[in-house]
Amino acid sequence: MTFEECTTCKLEYVEHEGPPTQLTTHISAGNPSGCHTHTLHLVFYWNNLQKVNKMPVSLCGSWDMVSNVNFEGYMTALGNLYTRKIALKLKHRKVIEQVGERYVVKTLSTIRNYTFSFRVNEEFQEFTKGLDDRHCKSLVAWEGNKLVCIQKGEKKNRGWAHWIEDDKLHLDLHCEDQVCKQVFKRVV
Repeated sequence: MTFEECTTCKLEYVEHEGPPTQLTTHISAGNPSGCHTHTLHLVFYWNNLQKVNKMPVSLCGSWDMVSNVNFEGYMTALGNLYTRKIALKLKHRKVIEQVGERYVVKTLSTIRNYTFSFRVNEEFQEFTKGLDDRHCKSLVAWEGNKLVCIQKGEKKNRGWAHWIEDDKLHLDLHCEDQVCKQVFKRVV
């Protein structure tokens, strides 16, 4: 692997060597001053699907909650004392869809629904309407077979992780020193 840097606009690019099972693409980009262009040779390896933002394992589908451990502690850490008691009694349905490169995650209940969408590895502004009504910057990425989100904002150590284990969807929600562990079964 080699690293090169353009001394004019400080654009850095990487050139990979790899097996013949690779997808190669070329991107041309000019620098803001318009004095020259770059042609980048990007290589994505089929065995590293995270680079092309594909699910290593499909989380898509409809899922009904079967367990919800420490949700009250998580909601208390968020500072949402009013809705936490009501939310404890709800059974949520999680719907995960992929539309092109965009993922859509819906949390549905009889009282309130929450929907957000994102592209893997792209930071986005999130408004947690109905949960704790805060604005945060969120970044979702694949870490192995887990879809992990880091949420930067007023609360420290905030985020979540989804993954499949034993044919069930697992969700860890964390905020400050609290972790809520939820498990969902697929709706057939």
